[in-house]
Amino acid sequence: MLRTWRWTLPALLCAAAVVLPAFHPGPVARFPVAVAPPLLLLGVGLVGSRRAHPVERCGWRWISIGAGFLVVGFVIFHVLWLQQGHAVFPSLAEPFFAAGWLALIVGLYRWGRGAERTLLSDSVVLALGPGLVVLSQLVRPLLARADSVEIFVTAAFPLLDLVLLVMVVRLGLQGRMRIASVALISTGCGLLLVGDTLLTVLYRVTDTPLVYWFGAPTSIAVSLMAASGLVHPAGARYGTEFGDRIRLTLLPIAACVPPVALFLQGLAGHPVDWQLLGGGSVLMAVLITFRLRGALRTMGEQSRRLRREASTDHLTGLANRRSLAGDLDQVFAHQEFPRVAVILLDLDHFKAVNDRFGHERGDQVLQACSAAWAGVLHRRHPRSTLYRWGGEEFLALVHEVGVRDALSLAEALREATPIPNTVSAGVAVLRPGETTGDLLARADRELYRAKQSGRDRVCV
Repeated sequence: MLRTWRWTLPALLCAAAVVLPAFHPGPVARFPVAVAPPLLLLGVGLVGSRRAHPVERCGWRWISIGAGFLVVGFVIFHVLWLQQGHAVFPSLAEPFFAAGWLALIVGLYRWGRGAERTLLSDSVVLALGPGLVVLSQLVRPLLARADSVEIFVTAAFPLLDLVLLVMVVRLGLQGRMRIASVALISTGCGLLLVGDTLLTVLYRVTDTPLVYWFGAPTSIAVSLMAASGLVHPAGARYGTEFGDRIRLTLLPIAACVPPVALFLQGLAGHPVDWQLLGGGSVLMAVLITFRLRGALRTMGEQSRRLRREASTDHLTGLANRRSLAGDLDQVFAHQEFPRVAVILLDLDHFKAVNDRFGHERGDQVLQACSAAWAGVLHRRHPRSTLYRWGGEEFLALVHEVGVRDALSLAEALREATPIPNTVSAGVAVLRPGETTGDLLARADRELYRAKQSGRDRVCV
């Protein structure tokens, strides 16, 4: 059961970030509230880097590095605030904030190592849908009024927040975190995206004390990230099947968000942001198309593998009895009277091998004999095929041979049998008017006659 402090400490930090600016909007009062969340995240990352699974340890190290950069950035930001008497944007703190977000992105990416490739494209679609709407409504109007430095800073942080959200969605779909952790850190990334954008807006359109409250989303977001790290070690993770169901549900919704936003802009008579929303819609359509193409390719490969497994004997790697029926149908479909022969092989006293040496030794005998026979067939009749007929019985389908050639080949197979094993063989060559059933029945009768005659011989 989770200890109470895992929830109460981040909750207190979130409450302080919201309430404190109402009473003390200055930098002195804001400093501990701004620095405490990344310090808590730094401690969580350091503990996680020591206690976590080796696969996740590197990710935790990067998260702690990112939290350290955020601490330095907040310190510089508040020192400049004290010196200038007002919040400075952009400032020397911005490179540290950017380095912190990049380190967090790398940490979450390394945390999700081993994920399938399609997971990243799906995460991009899921995060890009709502993210484009936020960027279009809040960031885009500011870019036209900002200088080159402000354009870079204004666009950089919301884009970094969006990439961070992509990494979180990827982890959530992968099933590498508990649902509570995914919810906390996703909410934090959403707050970062909205908060950074609104903070940028307020720096340019107002000088009122409202600007002090909009540092709160960053503090709350980092507190939620720390809380997700605190609850992550407790409890089992959910499986990838749950993540697959979430993907199938949310992908169509996320893909529809930018086109719907475009439609609503036109319906309301507002200027239509065709560059950002339209370009984003095209990008998402391309990603989904490639995703669908990959899914169809995967389905095709799975289908071919299933067909191959259904027609192949897993022990010897030979074609199985089911495959023979299809091959015989093809032979009769292309020729009215094909010249084919069937050689039915049965290892002598194979049950005694299993009883005396065990089934593992019996499997080795089957593999050795089948490899030897397949080698003889390949050398003498490359078009011929060897099948695992069942148990210790094998069948060779030989094309374009008469009785004498079929008998000679059967003798070669008998002689190629690895010592001390022996084999009995029955040979049948197709007669006019016979069906495949008649041909196999005659080969079976000849095999029975070979066994009755003393084994280790060929009958035709």
